[in-house]
Amino acid sequence: MLKILDVSTTCDCIEAHITNPNISSEDSAYLTIEFNSTGYFGVISKYIIMKTNDPRMPSVAFTFIANMDYTDNPFVLIEPREVLLGMSSSPYVSIQNISDFGLAVNVDDYYPPIMAEPVLQSYYIAPGAEVKMKLSLDNIAQWQYGSVTLSILGGANARDSCHVTVPILSESYDNRSKFW
Repeated sequence: MLKILDVSTTCDCIEAHITNPNISSEDSAYLTIEFNSTGYFGVISKYIIMKTNDPRMPSVAFTFIANMDYTDNPFVLIEPREVLLGMSSSPYVSIQNISDFGLAVNVDDYYPPIMAEPVLQSYYIAPGAEVKMKLSLDNIAQWQYGSVTLSILGGANARDSCHVTVPILSESYDNRSKFW
């Protein structure tokens, strides 16, 4: 009997539930995923990790990809808008504050089994200023695609916040049309 020991996500914006955590060979189960898209722009990918009692596959990761209507972000300009990461490409993303007020930036989500935690040059961006984010991979051989999601906070109230997802593709697996 396959036992689903845990279902977790890499972002508070995703909830995942399994209908039957104890699955015999005659049974089936459904994994239900709920995504709160509030404040997200463009293409995003999030991860659901399921831990099992199977010694051959103790954990399985699922990628959830959503392509929201792209709306220009009113606070930041991200360059490049998508990253090809590999041996010959630059591991840096530029985040420029195009608003009239200071912004706080946090890394909300990335895929830890493959990516090292992204490093921000600063967690504060003054109006008109720019910071760099460094991306790196822990296991380039197994990696194909992923993303980093940033939360951008600033302004007078909570409405002046958003999330920005930067799609990241492996240089050796450049097949954008398959994912977005």
